Amino acid sequence: MLSMGNTLAGRTGANALFGNQAGLAELESTSFIVSTERRFSLSALSNHNAGAAIATNAGTIGLAINYFGFSEFNEQVIGLSYARALGEKFNIGAQIDYIGTRIRDFGNINTYTFELGILANVNNQLDIGAHFFNPLDVDRGIEDEPLESILSVGFAYRASKKFTLMADVEAELDFDPRYKLGIDYALNELLNLRFGAFTEPVTLSFGIGLKIKSQLFIDFASTYQTILGISPGLGVRYVLNSKQ
Repeated sequence: MLSMGNTLAGRTGANALFGNQAGLAELESTSFIVSTERRFSLSALSNHNAGAAIATNAGTIGLAINYFGFSEFNEQVIGLSYARALGEKFNIGAQIDYIGTRIRDFGNINTYTFELGILANVNNQLDIGAHFFNPLDVDRGIEDEPLESILSVGFAYRASKKFTLMADVEAELDFDPRYKLGIDYALNELLNLRFGAFTEPVTLSFGIGLKIKSQLFIDFASTYQTILGISPGLGVRYVLNSKQ
């Protein structure tokens, strides 16, 4: 999540749609999620997500849609994912991605790649995960806009019912590793405070999570980068009552 330093390797539930797909295997009820972020408060750098995760007895099926950019340059990603538990301690997940890139006066480029994820439940407090985006280093053929291959390894540690700590190390070819940290503290059953940070460049994040009722959750988040400024974000998640 944006407010927790964009940590992803240890994500579970519906939030794993845009993180480590293996975490979808922990989903108990079908869920829908939408979010938006205006990077550095610029409309041209808006990032929008929508997704659905359907929990079944045979595993979890997910659909994730992302749109980034504006009329001159934009990218759309549509991902179809599947995750399931292998025993009580280990989950696997995978996603096939269609990536459409549009550049004015250059045309449209369609690219296909995939993602892989694993998640190990060490005990009731600790999950360790790994996620690999574009493991075959697929190239979409745009100069100065390569499709990155990114490996993330991290954990989620639930110190108590109120306090959760998440951390990732993210490695991308030809770049220094990025370190991420996120903290979630539940003030009560209805309100969570969240903080985080990541490097390359150094960016701070913060936000709150509201439980409106048993099925509806709203997250307000923002990041702050010392040079480029604030990136506000908003997310809404809706959970159905029963497992399909």
